[in-house]
Amino acid sequence: MLAGWLTGPIIGAIFKPVIDGLLTAQKQKLDAAGSRDAVVADLAKRQVDLDKREAEVNAAVVIAEQGHWYTRSVRPTLGWIVIILLGKILLYDKAFGQWTGGHTDPLDPRLWSVVMAIIISYMGGRSAEKIADKIAGVFRKEK
Repeated sequence: MLAGWLTGPIIGAIFKPVIDGLLTAQKQKLDAAGSRDAVVADLAKRQVDLDKREAEVNAAVVIAEQGHWYTRSVRPTLGWIVIILLGKILLYDKAFGQWTGGHTDPLDPRLWSVVMAIIISYMGGRSAEKIADKIAGVFRKEK
């Protein structure tokens, strides 16, 4: 008991600076991690702001381009071409083919890819916009 009473202050005097140094280092590490998180959060906020601004600029470009008849007519023209092509194939060749003798030469698979892209963009474009608006609304509500 006497040895423990005498060696306690000596051991404490030796290990106290080491323990204090470890605690100080751990506190500095945690403080640095907190400031790193703040920097990451700030950068993420800046990125969101830049994305919003980019979307605004892109929307302004689209609006400016739609002011001219020749840029405004590209999508509808492609849509009408596809409608006429499919109408000819489905109605003239298939539905009334026995009376009309209609026959369309097989189209190149790459051309069918273009036709499908136009159909998907017209049919799925508005749906994708609605879904994107809902997803964006969810993230706006969290703030």
